[in-house]
Amino acid sequence: MKFISHLRFSKSQRSGIFFLIIIVASFYMGSFGMDSFKYEFYKINKTGLTSFEENTIKYHQKIFPFNPNYLTDYKAYALGMSIEEIDKLHAYRNHGRYVNSPAEFQKITGISDSLHAFLGPYLKFPNNKKPSKKYKSQAVSYKTPKKDINGATVQDLKKVYGIGDKLAARIIKYRNLLGGFYFKDQLNEVYGLKPDVVNRLLKQFTILQQPKFTPVNVNLASIKKLSSLPYLDWKIAKKIVTYRTSHIKINSISELKKIEDFPTEKLNRIELYLTTE
Repeated sequence: MKFISHLRFSKSQRSGIFFLIIIVASFYMGSFGMDSFKYEFYKINKTGLTSFEENTIKYHQKIFPFNPNYLTDYKAYALGMSIEEIDKLHAYRNHGRYVNSPAEFQKITGISDSLHAFLGPYLKFPNNKKPSKKYKSQAVSYKTPKKDINGATVQDLKKVYGIGDKLAARIIKYRNLLGGFYFKDQLNEVYGLKPDVVNRLLKQFTILQQPKFTPVNVNLASIKKLSSLPYLDWKIAKKIVTYRTSHIKINSISELKKIEDFPTEKLNRIELYLTTE
């Protein structure tokens, strides 16, 4: 009787087993390689590298020069910035301001020194480019023309860093009370408007056309009418009428300085709204 071995395989079965062995071996080598990589990554991590540098080593991310003023949330996060740092950059940009140097980028965002050192060479700013010698004499500095503060809208004013809806509305309300800003320093009289914000405001706005007022005759106006004018309250208005009555007539607006408690420091403003004729 002829013996038949059950351990013999056909050609197709042998090929299948061969490929199965290759797959198993590849999987094993891949696991070994990953363990080796994890070990190397652990050693690198022990040196104190930041999470950004760890990700760069892990994923071999290639970075190209970029303008940080236009970073998207995704790209900023991929570069190693935290959500808080990204929010600080967006808050700065939302006020119409631009980052102009690597140092300023770190100051605004608060990124670590190591991340700043790593990203520094890739940060590019258009205004960093200097004109070549050939065209240097032709370089022209263009300045954005200032807008008229007396025609500014709430939206216009909100473009100034430090001015929100409430302050913008308050500036316009006070402007309407005055009948228009005649002096630039009248902006300092707006409640809650800080001097540094006024300075920023005046970099974008000015008085292009001074308002025209219809003066009130100080010799004929009633107490109520006088007290309705800017810078004059009921108490001062009453004293003006009393002085006018005792002197028959007020001959000049500067004569009002003789009245007790009269706000002489505001005379140049008050005389805009008064006349003696």
